[in-house]
Parts: sequence; structure tokens; C-alpha cells
Amino acid sequence: MIKRPLLWIALSYILGCLLYSLSWIIVGGILFFLIISLCILYYRCSIGESNPKENNSITKDFKTINCISNNILDKKRELESNNFSKKVFQLVSKSIRKRRINKEDRFILLLPIIILIGYGRMSAIIAPTAFDAYCERKCDASVEGKIVRITEKEKSTSYYLDKVILYPNPDIQIQVKQKIIVYGEKNSKFRVGNTVSCTGTVSQIMRATNEGQFNSYAYYMSEDIRYQMFAETMERTGDSYSWYQVALSSLRDKISKVYKHILPSEEAGVMQAMFLGEKQALDTNIKNLYQRNGISHILSISGLHISFLGLFLYKLLKKMGCPIYLNAGIVSIVVFSYGQMTDFSVSTNRAVVMLLVSLFAIVIGRTYDMLSAISVSSCIILLQNPMQLYNTGFQLSFLAVCVLAVFGEIYGKLKAEDKNENIQEYEKERRDKERHGKEKHVKEKHAKEKHYKEKQDKSQGKLHIEQIFLEKLLELIKHIRKVVKQKNFINNAQNNNIQNNGTQNDVFQNKEYISKNLQQKLDELLLSLDEWLYKKYKLRESSRGKALQSSMVISAIAAPILASTFCEIPIYSMILNLFVIPLTSVLMTLGVVAGLIGLWWIDLAKILGYGITFILKLYEMLCEIFSNLPFHLVLTGKPSIVQIVLYYVVVVGIIQLAIITKRKKMIYIIAFLWILLIRIPSTNLTMTMLDISQGDSIYIKTPKGVSILVDGGSSDVKAIGQYRIEPFLKAQGVRTIDYVVLTHMDADHINGVMELMERMPDAVGIGGRKREQTRLSSLNSLAFYDGQVGIQNLILSDTSLVDETYKKIEELAVRKGITLHYFGRGDTITEGELTLTCLHPYAEYNTDSKNDTSIVLELTYRNFDALLLGDLESGGESELIKLAKEELLAGDNQNSNQTSEEEMTKGQLTVNKRRYDIIKIAHHGSKYSTSDEFLEYYGARIAWISSGYGNRYGHPHKELLDRLKENHIPYRWTVNEGAITIRTDGERMWE
Repeated sequence: MIKRPLLWIALSYILGCLLYSLSWIIVGGILFFLIISLCILYYRCSIGESNPKENNSITKDFKTINCISNNILDKKRELESNNFSKKVFQLVSKSIRKRRINKEDRFILLLPIIILIGYGRMSAIIAPTAFDAYCERKCDASVEGKIVRITEKEKSTSYYLDKVILYPNPDIQIQVKQKIIVYGEKNSKFRVGNTVSCTGTVSQIMRATNEGQFNSYAYYMSEDIRYQMFAETMERTGDSYSWYQVALSSLRDKISKVYKHILPSEEAGVMQAMFLGEKQALDTNIKNLYQRNGISHILSISGLHISFLGLFLYKLLKKMGCPIYLNAGIVSIVVFSYGQMTDFSVSTNRAVVMLLVSLFAIVIGRTYDMLSAISVSSCIILLQNPMQLYNTGFQLSFLAVCVLAVFGEIYGKLKAEDKNENIQEYEKERRDKERHGKEKHVKEKHAKEKHYKEKQDKSQGKLHIEQIFLEKLLELIKHIRKVVKQKNFINNAQNNNIQNNGTQNDVFQNKEYISKNLQQKLDELLLSLDEWLYKKYKLRESSRGKALQSSMVISAIAAPILASTFCEIPIYSMILNLFVIPLTSVLMTLGVVAGLIGLWWIDLAKILGYGITFILKLYEMLCEIFSNLPFHLVLTGKPSIVQIVLYYVVVVGIIQLAIITKRKKMIYIIAFLWILLIRIPSTNLTMTMLDISQGDSIYIKTPKGVSILVDGGSSDVKAIGQYRIEPFLKAQGVRTIDYVVLTHMDADHINGVMELMERMPDAVGIGGRKREQTRLSSLNSLAFYDGQVGIQNLILSDTSLVDETYKKIEELAVRKGITLHYFGRGDTITEGELTLTCLHPYAEYNTDSKNDTSIVLELTYRNFDALLLGDLESGGESELIKLAKEELLAGDNQNSNQTSEEEMTKGQLTVNKRRYDIIKIAHHGSKYSTSDEFLEYYGARIAWISSGYGNRYGHPHKELLDRLKENHIPYRWTVNEGAITIRTDGERMWE
């Protein structure tokens, strides 16, 4: 019989969901193979049922073979070859004996159908809606829907609408199954359950277009949200509302006010996020601190919160004599309401379902199996929305509980094997003693048997310390009663003035015996009490070792997910969690009690608030201590699929080896396997134009690992440095940018870089404008990485056009200890075979246009070259062409004192033949840049254009695109492709 059929069903459904990304040919091949395999298994099942006698005879024959082999090998136990032969006999007998499929296992025939269900469910979720035909990315429309959730922020309020009807125009209405987020002003008249009508701009939630960028599409689709709307008007069309939701929302608001009243602002935000799911109240610095140290999981409502609340309430009602059915019903309602109040995050959903499964198992009198409960929970969640598979919270939550379940089972098996070994060892010693007739003294035998019994009980983990303590306590009480009687006898003897010396000696001997015996009984009682306390609070060395190993395995399994999502791994999280998680139980108790009591008695809640503040401050102190250790946070970059597969193979192999060799400490090796996830640097030149909407940013990575960033800013995306540039750099494994070139001072070229600079720590001991900065070694940079991307050198245009922004950049660079350089025509950066040459401007160049002062860079690497034009306009282009002609003429004059007109013409033809592999089109594709004259002198194999979709400038202009077409230059646009990346070895290009 196949164990845990629910697990196989869940895995089949997940496989079907994942297969959606493959073509129908691959999916069909996989299903065909599965169906054929299962039909063969079914046929074997039928044969096995039709010939039961034959099967029984075969089984009996091989049982006989096993018995004979065991008898033979028992006589030659000392020889190593016999142990090998025994294993061979057993292996052969098991392999020949055919295993049949029971009736209970026929569910496997349904697995292909379940795979198809998963495939179909995923395709139904992702399929485009009818509204997409009217709205390519964003458009003006009207929306009607029912409010199911309201989230208030400082500047706006988010309304989540279900049962949505979209009106792209008044004559067309389209019903959408998914939800929509409406961003509007705060309005107290709106309640959960109200029907509202809104008008504004509706836009699709876009996918991540840069490596490392947060995938908003996958996240919101996992929350069953398809569109977002910025509302201009919003009015209520229905007065009905959900009293249940309103009551829960009101309770949450009241508890939130209690936390704000009894705690400092930072601690109140932590408690609101931890218990009420209000993450918008969480302080950004605290969030980053917890995330960098790997304890941010305590800020999410998960199994720890749900199990604490549910089991505490269940045990309380059970002690009060509540019937089991009523008890389970009350706990289920309370836990479900708590999940509803906290907006049912992925981890909350998983924990609630698993708790309900455990309660159901108690009610029907069945054993609770954790892996089966996980399977049920995953099926329920993924049937609702299979896009949850791509939610990082879903992945981490389910992986953690799966590891706990599997690791607990493995640990139990290892303990059982240790127990069997102890029993066999003891039995062997006993038989040897009986055989040689060397029995020892009875007391020694009893002592050894007692020691064996204690060893057996400890190995099984079921030593009843409480019972031993109670027995010792009863013995002490009996002894005290005896002492009282003896003391009465002694007092009576002294009162009667007994003169007999012998009797008096007996009295003193009795006193000494009583005191010694009493001391012995007290010692035994204290020892048993000590054992009880250690057992009660899990302070034994074995328990600590198991906790550390469990934490280590969970961290190891979660490491690839963290590296793929955040590109960082907190190394000491497995140790820090050993301090944090036990205190979290105390924190939860204080938080729940303070939040509820504060509704009626705020002064008592304030007293409890001191304990909450102490624990949270302790968390911060521990995080700060671990943050100062080397390698506390490792920037891995985004690992490849091959690296992730290799990592998991090695981790599973080490765990399996530890099980086989019974060396549990071998598991500690996996703490150092994060090295396998560090991004492997490319040996080729890599060049990427980031998709930052209406702006410019180009990243260059040399074969020797030198990183260069040319510009970084956007005019229509907020916090572009934090949400696009820095995540991309982290995905590349960049801790420090070696060179940042700012072509000119427009905001759409510099504001992202300024964000990176402002987040850097201030430098110490700055003495002048061009302070030199010592480059950190690679090892130091890796060991003391603090989560911020640094900048080594900043290059500005060497121009006379200096404005306030230019000066601000200079001051900021000096304050942060960044080395400043000023580039003019002829200046170069040389790194190995790569050369970056400035072609424009020169120091004497005067203009009133900031765009015409843009640094123009020529990149050469072997036979590959590229031209980066910044925002250069027609005036700068003309100057660039003029200088190119003059340099050509000067070069010809050096070779010959006299240059004929024919030779000059020939030289001009040489300029005409200048053709770059890549040209970054100037000024986002403006019609006033990259003129016909410029394209006559500077051609390209391909042109890159960076601009935003539907930008107000109309970039790229049709005139420019026509010019590129006339000159036979194909172009690539970030709006169509997202980030554009090429790699080259200096001879050929590829993506």
C-alpha cells in the first residue's frame, strides 16, 4: 500500500500547474508516458489479484530462503564475508518477489487526470480577459464592484473590489473574475460589503522587466488581483454591507489603537504587523533589520500564531469540560475569524487549514499526519488560485513545514535505530554472560538492568520524569512521617531521663541515621526535580542539538528561494532563530493578552507593554550584534537553475549520508553550502540597458568583473534606484559599482544614482573635494556587506555649465567618500582589453543646453564597439561630427605634410564607413536627435532605445524611426522587450 495518497495527489496537481509554462507537445508526451506506465501497473495489479495462491507460494518460498540464509549466517557471524552474503540473500529475495498494487493504491490511475486539472486551472487563471483587448496597458474606464477589503495608508487608501464589472466605454460591460485594487482618497462612509462605482485610469499589473526586480504581476495574481485603478471619482451605489467583516475590522482597529497607546511607535508597528497583519505600519528600518538577519518571518502571521491561538483555546476549553465536538467547532470559528481579520495571507491560509485538519482528526478519532495535512492545505490553496505557486511566502511557508515534518520523521527513525542497537547490545552481553557462566553480584546486575532501562527510555524519548519526581516526593513524605515517629520516640526517651548508655547511644545513632537518610531523600528529590525542569523546558543538550539541526536544515532548504528572490542570504539566521523563536511564544502571550485587556483596562495593558517592549528591544540588540559579525549577510546574486539543482542534490545527499552513517553532526556541513549559490561571473563582456521607463541606465560588466553604470534615473517611476537599479545590481552580484558615469544632470538620468548614494553610509575624515578612497579587497567587501550597493568612482561631465544639481551631486559624493572624476574629450577608462573613451564634450565647449553637454562614450572591446550618446541633441551631434573630421584631417597631416583634396575625400569616406555594433539612441528617441547627418557618419548594426510606454513626449518619435529604417538600422525598444542584454567575446554577440 502506498503511503500518504494525498501527498501524491498534491504533487500531481502542482506538476500540472507548473507544466503550463511548457508547450502542449511536452505536456502530451509526459501524460502519455504516465498513462502507459500506470496501465502497466494496473495490469500487474490484476494479475496479482487473479493468482493469490501463486503469490503466497512465492512468498513462502522466499521466506524459507531468508530463514535458511539467516541460520547459516548466524553460525559464521564473525566473518565479514558472511554479513555481505546475508545482505545479498536478502536483496535477491526482495527483488525477485513481485510487489502487487492493492485496491487502495488504484488512486494512482487518476494522477494523469489530476495533472490535467492543474494544467487547466492554471491556464484558466492566466488566460487574457476580454478587457485586455480594449486596454493594452492602461486606459480610462469605469468600474463597479463590491468592497472586500480596505487598507489605509498615510497618503491614500486601497479598496479591493470583487465581482468586478469594467466599462471601457458606456456601451460595453465586461465581467472579470479576479479582483481589482482601487487607489483613492480616504472616505469613512465606505465599508466592507458596499457596492461602489469608480472612474479613472485602469492599468494592467506588469511583469518584472529587469533581472532581480520584484515581480508585481506574479504577486498580485497570487492574491487574485488582475488590475489596478487610480480613481478620480468614487461613489457608493449600494448600502448593504457585511456586519461580520465590519465587526472584525472594528476589532482590529481597536486593538491597533491599544498597541499604539501602550507601546513606542516602532514597537507598536511591529505588533500591528505581527498580530494584525498591518504591515504598512511597520517601520522600514526595523523591517530591513529583521530581513537582513533572517527573522522577518516572525512579522508574518503563520503557523506559530495560529497554532498558539488554536491549541491554547482548545486546551483551555478542554480543561473547562467542554465537549470535544463543541470545542473543535468553537476553535475553528475563532481561528477562521482571526484569519479573516488579518486578511488571510498565504502562510495564514496554510496554518488555518492545517489546524482545522488536526481538529477534524481529533473529532473522528484518527491520527494526525503532518505531511497529509500539508497536502490538503496546498490542494485547497492552489485550487483557489494556482498562481500561489509563484508567491515567495507560499514557497517558504510550505517548504519550512515540509522540512519540519520530514526531518522529524527522520530524527524519530534514527532514535528508534539507536534504541534497537542498545537492546541488541544488552541482549548480546547477557547471552555471553550466561554462556560463560560469569554472572556477577546481584546488586551489580540490578544496577546494570536499571541503567539499561533508563538508557532505553531516554533513547526512546519517553522517560517519565514527572512520575519519578512524584515517586521521590512520596518517598520523602513517608520518610518524614517515619522521622516524626522517631523524633517523638527520642523526645520521650529524653523526657524519661533514660540513664542506660546503650539506649542513649541508640538514640544518637538514630538521630545520625535519620539526618543522613533525610539528606539522601532530599537529594534524590532535587535531582528528579532538576530532571523535570530540564525536560519541561527542553534544555537538554540533545534537544538543543535537534533544534539547531532543524533550524539549519530549514535555512538550507530555504536558501535558494532567498537567493533567487532577494539575492542575499543571512548566514547566522539559523543561530539567531534559536534565541528569537522561544521568546516569540512569550511575546505572543503578552501581545494577545495586552491587546484584549487594553480594550477594557488600558493601565494593566501598559504594564504588559513593558514586557513587550523589552523583548522587541532584545530582538533589535541581537540583530545588531549579529550584524556586526563578518559574513552576517552574503550577496549571492541570482543563481542559475543549474546551481539551484546542484545545491539541492548536495544538500539531500549530505542528509541522506548522515542517516546512513548515523552521524547526525554531519548535517552541520550544509551550513556552508551557500557558497554553491554565489553567482558565477561571466568571462565575456556583458552590456545591459535596463528598463526604467522614461529614463536611461546602462550597465556594463567587464570579463574581469569590473562594473560600470552609465546613468540611472527615471522621470515617471518613483524610487527607481530602490526598486529597479539596486535589485538588478544585486542580481548580478554587485556589492560595489566601480565606475558610475552621469552623462548630464537631468533627473531622468541621475535620480536613481542619487538614491544609491544617499543610502550609503557617510565617510569618515573627509578632507577635501577630491578625497581618494581606498578600494576594499574582494574578501572584505564580501565579509562586511551590509545590504547596500556602494559606489567607488563617480564621473561627471567636464563642462562649464554647472547648476545646483551638479553642485549637490559633488557635495553628496564628497560626504559619502566617493572619488570624483571629470571627463572631457580624450579621457579614458581602461580595464584589461576594454576601453571606454569620452568623445564629447571638451572643456571649452559652451552651450546653454544641458543635453548638449552629455558625455558621449565609445566602448571598445577587441572587435566589438558601442556608442552611448546620452541625451545629445543636434548641436552636440554637429560638434561631434566636426571634431571627428578635424581629428581625421590632423591624423592625415601627420603622415604627410601635403594632403590632396582627393585624400581628404578618401578620409571622409573612411569616416562614412564608421559602423558600431550598437548605438544607444540619443534623448530616448527624440526627433531632434540622431539626425540624418549623424547617421551618415555613425552607423550601427543595431540601435537601442530607452523610453516609457505612453510617455507624454511621444518618444520615440516617428521621424526618428523612419530615419533608422532608411539607414537600414534595426532597433530594440525597452517597452517591447524590457531590459535588453547582449554578451560578447569581442568577436560575436548573443543574448
